[in-house]
Amino acid sequence: MGSKQNIAYSLMMAIVQKKPKAKYFFDIFGGGGAMSLMASQFGLKVFYTEKNSGIVNLLNFLKDNKIPKEWIKWIDREEFKKCVGKDDPYSVFVTVVWSFGNNRQAYLFGKDIEELKRLAFEVIVNRDFECLEKLKQATGLKLTMPNDSKLHDRRLNFSKQIKTNDKRICSIERIEQVEKLALTQSLTQIECCSRLQQLEYLQQLEYLQQLEYLNGLEYPSEEVIIYCDPPYRGTAEYADKDFNYKEFDDWVRKLKYDVFISEYNTPFEKIASFGKMSLLNNSKEKKPLIQENLYFHKSEVKNDNN
Repeated sequence: MGSKQNIAYSLMMAIVQKKPKAKYFFDIFGGGGAMSLMASQFGLKVFYTEKNSGIVNLLNFLKDNKIPKEWIKWIDREEFKKCVGKDDPYSVFVTVVWSFGNNRQAYLFGKDIEELKRLAFEVIVNRDFECLEKLKQATGLKLTMPNDSKLHDRRLNFSKQIKTNDKRICSIERIEQVEKLALTQSLTQIECCSRLQQLEYLQQLEYLQQLEYLNGLEYPSEEVIIYCDPPYRGTAEYADKDFNYKEFDDWVRKLKYDVFISEYNTPFEKIASFGKMSLLNNSKEKKPLIQENLYFHKSEVKNDNN
């Protein structure tokens, strides 16, 4: 939900500049694994933790398996609802890929646009000519079947066709349909599938069962990166009624290792800021740019491993 995918490299660059001798990366709020995977690519030994058992089940599944071909299909609203709240790998895959903002609760598309999205999906994924004809009739656009070999390239091809078509031939109602179809988020589930298929670094991840083990580690402090991406305080999108920010801040201060935190606002030192597009917005206007900050706390606890 935090969408670290697009800023993971910049975050890691800022972190390793602060800790150039680091060998170990502890991803405390691992989520979708974007930072763990990036740390692996930086050559660090990664330890991933996540309290959501469903996400861990999916990542464990993907460590040993490619995404089954039968998973890459159109998921309608009813199928999505059946998967909500379940922790098996398939259900988690469905609720992550097909939910708005990857929140695993709300279906990705509104009822008014769902059928257009389905037609576009079938054209791009399965090259379905019948769906192409139906889409042309529904929108009034001159569209051709994208024949690129790669799914990602077909998506870009088709999206470009929709955006550059002459809308003067359309009625006002159809123009509205076209605008909805051409939204930046229109085919995010296809991109998400593609990204998940590229998680070859998952085999390098290790898991921690209890965070208390961190103070029992015997690594020199300069070799350890503790990275936290907790629910962001003061924002409705990230609200977690069970998350105690005071306890978290106290835990950071008591840890014998330095800690990096991605947040909007914390009582710790801000060392970098990054702009990223918000995914938690269903407006057809341009997605708002969010300023996300990286904070740092240098441990004041004596570390006998130095």
